[in-house]
Amino acid sequence: MRHLNRLPAYILGMFAVVLVLIGVMMWEGTPTRSQEQYVTVTETPEPPPLTVSEEALAKMQEQSQRLEAESESRDVDGPETAGATIQVAGRDVKLPDHVQMDGMLITASCMPTHPDCDKDLPYLVLRDTNVPEQWLGLKLDTGKIIQDTEHLSDEGRAEQLSRFQWLVDAVGAEQ
Repeated sequence: MRHLNRLPAYILGMFAVVLVLIGVMMWEGTPTRSQEQYVTVTETPEPPPLTVSEEALAKMQEQSQRLEAESESRDVDGPETAGATIQVAGRDVKLPDHVQMDGMLITASCMPTHPDCDKDLPYLVLRDTNVPEQWLGLKLDTGKIIQDTEHLSDEGRAEQLSRFQWLVDAVGAEQ
């Protein structure tokens, strides 16, 4: 019976030991200011230099010179392009004297309000010199007309399209 009297004290002692062990385990997992963390940095060696044989280098230079001699440089924007003939959807189309090319748009930064603004790229940008603040895009391969929907109302787009009716008639462009 004497052993039974010690049983509650023994259980309490074991319970205290378990609590201490749990506390130690939790404390060891918590970083303190005295603990330091180390990061190992390994430098990546420079890749070896690319070596090209003299024969390959001479061949590349010869090809480059031949391409430069065979190529023709032309302006694709500005006032000198007014009245030019362009090819749209396989057809030759002459620009009126008051319409000029304003370059090719090949990339775009889309706004959240127009997330798919780049789906029709690339396209030629045309400007009517009578209303230079407005532009019209033209897909050269399909003839699709791209209008500035951000800055023009429905009426403004209709009025702009009427100024480019010659283009719609020439290529049957999709709106």
